[in-house]
Amino acid sequence: MQFEIFVHGTPNGQQLLGNSSEVFGRFVQTFYAANTSEIAEKLRVDRLTIGENSALFYSLVIARGVLGDDGREGGYVALSLQLDSLARNTAQVYDLLKALYLTKVLGRIVRTKEGGKVQFVSSKLSSVGGNYISELEQFVANYIKENIGLAGFAPIPSGENKGTPRGGVARINRLDLAENRVVSLLLQGSSIEISDEFPSQALASQVEELHHKLEASESGASRKLAEMQKAHEQATASVEQQWQSKIDQLAQENTADKKKTQEQIRALTEEKNSLAKQVEQIKTKLQTQEVHEYLVHNESDLKRLAQAILSLFGLGHSQPSSAAGRQEKSTSKAASLGRWMPIANLVLTLICALLLTVVLVFFRPSKGDNMPTPLPIQHDTIYLEKPAIDSADLSAHDSATLVH
Repeated sequence: MQFEIFVHGTPNGQQLLGNSSEVFGRFVQTFYAANTSEIAEKLRVDRLTIGENSALFYSLVIARGVLGDDGREGGYVALSLQLDSLARNTAQVYDLLKALYLTKVLGRIVRTKEGGKVQFVSSKLSSVGGNYISELEQFVANYIKENIGLAGFAPIPSGENKGTPRGGVARINRLDLAENRVVSLLLQGSSIEISDEFPSQALASQVEELHHKLEASESGASRKLAEMQKAHEQATASVEQQWQSKIDQLAQENTADKKKTQEQIRALTEEKNSLAKQVEQIKTKLQTQEVHEYLVHNESDLKRLAQAILSLFGLGHSQPSSAAGRQEKSTSKAASLGRWMPIANLVLTLICALLLTVVLVFFRPSKGDNMPTPLPIQHDTIYLEKPAIDSADLSAHDSATLVH
């Protein structure tokens, strides 16, 4: 397998470093005429017939942001590899030329600028040195030996294609690169351009496939979401129903407990009232019994008190010894009675008030009860009558009357 390597571009007008044949010179001019900055980087494949032999040219072209040595825009820089064989894997040749550009061209032929641009170092490509092409050829030989091998190349298919390509330009994305398609296009006399920036049918197919999958996934997700939402609603309704049933049950139990509690409270209240009534009755009976026992126990004292009061007013029980004595005592009692009658009335009034108070306090019946019948008390009742005193003449029978 034979190969040659060339460098060409526009440092200050189009220039070529390497092969200077007339056919190759016309071929290089097509890069300048067709140069466009739309694509930053591409691999161009052309089939040419030089003499009796066919040759394939694989050219790596850097076009976007390339400046001349004077800063003029719209230039390009390219590496062209001439082969007498067909690369079985075009992508491997793409990688070879890209490695050669980064290693031998960038920094010596062009240098990087701000904004991703590159600029030619000199206005003359030949200023790089006389052994530069040999360095490039050595790099290519080593790369093919280490990364591709001779088995990576095949004879060029036969066909008519003299001079420049005549079948137009076919643009292919690297994802769509297929060797049978490359051979077919080369036999048709077409020039092939390969770049990651070209629209990809494979990528479009993948995008379309992904789009369909996404639609199916969205449809499935929507259906699944609807099922999950329905299941959630059913679960929520079930939980709410269970809670409502539990709440109703608790409410019924609370109502029953409340009713039962009210009945217990009412029963306890009635029992309390009944006990209070019984206590009041017992208290009344005890008070009545105490009054009765007091009167019975102090009967003799009350009688002595009454006798003492009568004696105080000279109304005691004594028998006169003679008629004269009785007359004298009657006269004396009448006079004494006239003196002590107001005091006696006052004392009797106080005694009656005291007895009445005792009776009202100890014999008061409970509310709603009948007055208990007190036990009979036997005692002497004393009635005092104030005699009519007419002048100084008083009668012994009109003085006082003691009734038992």
